[in-house]
Amino acid sequence: MGSHHAVGVCGFGRCGSTMVMSMLAAGGCSPVAGSTERSYELRDEIAMVTAEPAGHAVKLLDHFYRIGFPAAPEWRFVWLDRDAAQQARSHAKLAAAAFGFEMDAGLQALYAASYATDRPGRLAKLRAAGPVLVLDFERVLAQPRKTAKLLRREVWPDLDVDAAVAAVHQRSPECLPDMSFELGS
Repeated sequence: MGSHHAVGVCGFGRCGSTMVMSMLAAGGCSPVAGSTERSYELRDEIAMVTAEPAGHAVKLLDHFYRIGFPAAPEWRFVWLDRDAAQQARSHAKLAAAAFGFEMDAGLQALYAASYATDRPGRLAKLRAAGPVLVLDFERVLAQPRKTAKLLRREVWPDLDVDAAVAAVHQRSPECLPDMSFELGS
């Protein structure tokens, strides 16, 4: 049947948005054209502005607060929360692996605190544009079937629940010490 609204998968970086994008893609809600293959991110801000998201899922992290959402007749959003300390550790791990930048414990604590400070404004902006389903990373991992059913009910009515569940790679919600999971090694 196919839905014609856009689905925005949102949160602060390292929240589990790739996991939910994988669930949606496996379940029949394809990512917007121009998304990268493994992370589902749009390559740059130009792609973000020119994307045609109706009928697709779009990963919307920090950059959309600066430039806005791609135009769509209707939006439905998924917001992902994650344990703030684990999310900050994951940020630190990515910064070290990708840029050689080491985040000390103090900077990680600032990141963790910023999530609580910035969350209400980010959610308010989403809610002004459409309904928001709030999920948490830990619960998605622990209950992928329940999550897939919620996604079908609230976000993508045509979602293939079994296929969405199969996209979730069971693991601990703790931040892993290296990038092996993210790199598929």
